[in-house]
Amino acid sequence: MEEGPRTTLFLSSSRKNLVVQFLLKHSIDGVLTRGAVMEAAEEHGISRKTVYRLWKKAKQQMQMGEPAIMEGKVKGYHHSNKLILDEEKACLTQIMVFRGGNNYKVPHINKNRLERTVGLPNALDVDEELVRDVLEYLWI
Repeated sequence: MEEGPRTTLFLSSSRKNLVVQFLLKHSIDGVLTRGAVMEAAEEHGISRKTVYRLWKKAKQQMQMGEPAIMEGKVKGYHHSNKLILDEEKACLTQIMVFRGGNNYKVPHINKNRLERTVGLPNALDVDEELVRDVLEYLWI
């Protein structure tokens, strides 16, 4: 499993699970065999302390009757309270203006400025007359 030196201190969930699987293979009735921790540390390019920490958490999970699944602490950065305004939504209005053509310019919404000043809108404004024209165009 040589992947070279780690470039970050972040250890992904899949790598943690690989380490725990390795340790489970080298354990007998929940007790690690001699040298298993050092071998796991060298094979996966992590410190012994990290291996012991993962093993301790895996043992706790197994004692509670759960499978030993390691999850990362980093969950990601989510904007749950923000509306996603992307270029596709703004482009749809331009597509309607050009009646399905692709010779339009991509409109800029200035999301950053809107977030700082008045906040992001809940919906994009579309001229009612434009919608009627497009509907007429589609039905003809």
